Amino acid sequence: MKTRAYIALTLICVLWGTTYFAIKIGVDHFPPFAFMGIRHTVAGILLAVFLLVFRVGKDSFTWKNIRPQLIPGLLMIGLGNGLLGWVEKYVPTGLIAILFALVPVYVVVYNLASGKREVPNKAVIAGIFTGLAGVLLIFRDSLSQMTDRSYASGLAVAFCCTLFWASGSIISKNNRSATGPFFNTAIQLLSGGIFLLAVSLVTESRTQQPTLTSEVIWAMAYLIVFGSLIGFMAYVYAVEHLPLEQVTVHTYVNPLVAILLGWAFLGETVTGNILLATLLILWSVYMVNRALRKRKFRILKTNIKDIPAVLELYREGIALQKSRGKVHWPDFTAEYVREEINNGCHYKIMYGRRLAAVFSIVYNEPVIWEDSPGEKAVYLHRMAVHSRFRGNGLFGLVKDWMLEEARSRKVTAIRLDTWSESKGLTAYYQKAGFCLVGIRKIPETTELQDHYRNTELALFEMKLPRH
Repeated sequence: MKTRAYIALTLICVLWGTTYFAIKIGVDHFPPFAFMGIRHTVAGILLAVFLLVFRVGKDSFTWKNIRPQLIPGLLMIGLGNGLLGWVEKYVPTGLIAILFALVPVYVVVYNLASGKREVPNKAVIAGIFTGLAGVLLIFRDSLSQMTDRSYASGLAVAFCCTLFWASGSIISKNNRSATGPFFNTAIQLLSGGIFLLAVSLVTESRTQQPTLTSEVIWAMAYLIVFGSLIGFMAYVYAVEHLPLEQVTVHTYVNPLVAILLGWAFLGETVTGNILLATLLILWSVYMVNRALRKRKFRILKTNIKDIPAVLELYREGIALQKSRGKVHWPDFTAEYVREEINNGCHYKIMYGRRLAAVFSIVYNEPVIWEDSPGEKAVYLHRMAVHSRFRGNGLFGLVKDWMLEEARSRKVTAIRLDTWSESKGLTAYYQKAGFCLVGIRKIPETTELQDHYRNTELALFEMKLPRH
């Protein structure tokens, strides 16, 4: 499953980076608004037909579901991506790709300005200003060409395209619907594509006669099949099976692919300032994503209504343990989880409204650690992570939370255990800063679950720094 997801991510990185080159080939021989309008309209029709034929969300095709997707489609596909075709007649494809890499940062700026979701910190602020420096460097490097009105207008419109795309993304995200990404994309492609065809009829029908060359046909086919359909389906598949921050790597790779193709096949000049601007903008996106990613996950106490989802997460974890070795958790019952919840020692990690992971803690371990009644620490037990959120550094998040919990309770250590035969986990915990303090064989006891009996556990501890 993960192999296919990584293949899908590779496709996104390559395909979406090559679309700038394909658009350039098309608009050099065909009116840009007509070219982009046909591309998006045909892609939207094909996707809609696919949904209807295979009965994927067939009942979604109602005005109530279509209407919320019209404005995002107009902004992202019509104005954001559609105007791009006109811009590429005058501005190098690499520059446009670099500017589009800033779209995630624009979304963050909007959330900061509107007081929603994000609270600025030093890393976010630094990332925003680093991206701004990259944009200013692009415009500074282009000063000598600003006397060319077409180039100057194209660069300004390119900047506006990124703002339109960011605006459409924000509206699309705020208009949450249950219709699914394929339906939403089909409607957005159709609304944006039809808008561009209307613009073409008004502005291009008398001034530009379309020339249907082989270059135009191949560029159009490539953009419809690979840029729109395969590219989007690969994106949806990658998002479903990989952590979101891994998928966003395409934001960094796409501009590099566009710059390389523009330099190799279109004769576009790559100056030192352009390379520096590229590094600044990509670094800004990385800093903002990294700072915000850590804050999207929230640790909360589990409640009774979470029990079915918790049990499902445990079942997934048990299946993974069985595939890796002989020792695994037992099948936990709803009563067992309910007791931990009532005792206030069961926690969940939420990503928005999704359950990303669960874990439990205790403050004294008389059997595993042979603690005396008065000895206290923060002990981690049974952390289970949803497959979609593995690789997000959630263990590090829990470790930091445990350190804060230990400080608040005025104890001096955090502790955890795992089966001694788990060499991979032993190395992982040691790399995370825990010290292996010993191996202990658990005696026969009724105070622990059956899987602990006659089992050797590796015990790990992290001491709190003294202030």
